[in-house]
Parts: sequence; structure tokens; C-alpha cells
Amino acid sequence: MFAKLLKYDLKKQIKVFLIFDGLALLFAILARLLTGNNIAFVDILGKIFAGAMWAMAINSIVNTIIRSWANFSHSLYGDESYLIHTLPVKTSTIYWSKVLTVIIIFLMNIFAMVIGVVITYGDAELSDLFLQLIQTGAALFGMTELGFVGTFAALLFFEALTMIFAGFAGNIIGHKFNNR
Repeated sequence: MFAKLLKYDLKKQIKVFLIFDGLALLFAILARLLTGNNIAFVDILGKIFAGAMWAMAINSIVNTIIRSWANFSHSLYGDESYLIHTLPVKTSTIYWSKVLTVIIIFLMNIFAMVIGVVITYGDAELSDLFLQLIQTGAALFGMTELGFVGTFAALLFFEALTMIFAGFAGNIIGHKFNNR
């Protein structure tokens, strides 16, 4: 039953994020094609598309957090709650389905964002700048470059999950005393 709950939640939420991620990748490709051109107008359009790529990428991350809270609230305490609570599953299974859905969509959005940044800024000059920043950060903390990038990525991921889980916990605690 867990797999069916997970499939239902993913189908329900992934439609929106495929649009954001697709637009981010489209804008990244357009920015890559138009940036660095000798014609000023075309170069400005490329920079506008690069900004639109960032807007879509950040929007997908923020929407992941907000939509996960809204979906959690609607499916457990809203109109859909009647259907969810009549299923022959434990409440913890429903919670795990919601959590795993958020993690999958969040990782998908991060992956699309990284691909968009690589497509948009994949030239050697910016790559050297990122490499220099990574080397400086790794030296500052006494780590290897890979360890620094992994630690930084894990830190951001777990911070976002903490925000999501705080919203879930607030929703559960707030509805525990359901006296209007």
C-alpha cells in the first residue's frame, strides 16, 4: 500500500514541478545560445534568459517546500482526508509517503537546477572561478574539494528538509487540538 500512496502523491505533485524544471532547462539552453554574442541586444536577451533560468530553478525549490506543506494539510486534514483516513494503512505509512515524495521531488529539482547552471555557465572562465571558490573553501575548512562540496550540498539539503519537516510538525500539532 505504501507504493500506491507514493505513486499517488508523486503523480499529484510532479506535474507542476516538471513545468518549472522544463522551463528552467529551456531558459538555460536559450541563455547559453544567446550569451556571449557580439550583438548587444542578443547578449542582453541571453542574460535575461539566464535570470529566468535562476527564477524558475529557485521557484521550483520554494514551491517544493510550500506545496509539500499544502499537500500534507489538504490530504490529511482537508477534503481529501476522508479518503486517506479510510485506507487500511497506519498513519506512519501515510507520513512516510509524504516525506519520501518531498525528498524525491526536491532531489529532482536540485538536479534540474544543477543541470541548468552547467548549461548556462559551462564556459571555462566561470568553471575556473567555481573551482577556485571550492579550493578556497576546502582549504579554509581543512577538507578535500570533494568533501567540501559534499558537505555543503548535504548541509543545504538537510536544512531544506528541516524546514519541510518543521512545517509538517506544525501542521500535525496544530490539528491535534482541532477545536476551531
